Amino acid sequence: MPLFADSGAWLSVLGSLLAWAAIPWSPGFIAADLDLGLFYIFAVSSGAVAGILMAGWASNNKWAIYGAARGAAQMVSYEIPLALACIPVVMLTGSLNMNDIVINQQGGIWNWYLFHDPFLFAAFVIYFIASIAEVNRGPFDMPETESELVAGYHV
Repeated sequence: MPLFADSGAWLSVLGSLLAWAAIPWSPGFIAADLDLGLFYIFAVSSGAVAGILMAGWASNNKWAIYGAARGAAQMVSYEIPLALACIPVVMLTGSLNMNDIVINQQGGIWNWYLFHDPFLFAAFVIYFIASIAEVNRGPFDMPETESELVAGYHV
């Protein structure tokens, strides 16, 4: 049996793995130092939506398509607050480069943008809640509802 028997699973995994390329691990260790690094992360991570839709469609089952549409709609609806919560950080940094964002916050935990003002703390809370919803963890686990015998698109 192949590693990804499901036709859409490889796209979901690929989108998640490609997003790690623009995340800086240290000032000299970053796989892809992109000027539009934050935009790149949002662009490639949204490929998981297409992977979920393909997974539901490939099973040739109407209930899997319904589950995939519900899961994809949930992911799209929480990607918008994720992107909007990052706008204040981009405005303070003046760059979409992930390395610049990290360097502007160096010097300890009190230099993080989270503690600059209440609006940035509110943006952090929105980002945190939307990121939990994006990965379908409780209480946002609607694709795996209790009323079904299957877990959404996993037919």
